[in-house]
Amino acid sequence: MRFLLCALLFLAGPALAQPALPGASLNDLVIEWMQGNYATPVVCTFEGEPRRGLRRVVIEPAEDRGRGRGATVRFVDLEAGEASRCVSELSGDAPNITGGLVVRHRTTKVRPTATRDFKAELKRKRGFELDVVSGQLELTTVGSGTPAKKLDLRGGKLRIHILRRGEDGLRVLQDLPSPRKVRFELESRTGRVLDFPASLARPEDRRRPARR
Repeated sequence: MRFLLCALLFLAGPALAQPALPGASLNDLVIEWMQGNYATPVVCTFEGEPRRGLRRVVIEPAEDRGRGRGATVRFVDLEAGEASRCVSELSGDAPNITGGLVVRHRTTKVRPTATRDFKAELKRKRGFELDVVSGQLELTTVGSGTPAKKLDLRGGKLRIHILRRGEDGLRVLQDLPSPRKVRFELESRTGRVLDFPASLARPEDRRRPARR
């Protein structure tokens, strides 16, 4: 049994600058900005003892069958099968979420104004909204013994926004020094919403493959 123990990989780092990509679209710039290893704290109970761990989300660039560049968003198994319950500070019961999505910003055409458009949207919205091209997640209530529930997110939205000072999410992430702290919000076509705060790992960890 492995449970994702806290925060050794999450060390303080400088703010991440947006790299210049020649011939890039707004979609390309957004994917470059958002990629990396993210984590959010959860607490799982093993034999009556609470243990603090991390839910991890890995975002990587991916080509999507000739339709242009996308990004994969992969939820890493908590591996808390022996736990009786998992909770998050903000939302109570925290299901084990596994599976992956392919997402893309709606603006995929290369334009001379792409860098300016990127900066303007980030300043205005403090983040970005992307379309979920494909994928589903499996949500399992830890310790319940019930089958996983499948959530089809194809046609839904993924929103990533930088947390503002004073938001509850920053308090939850205070022990995870990070160059960027954000709120993830996933919305299905039926209106089902999953949302949670997350810290981006330090820049050098963004280039390492995720460990299972």
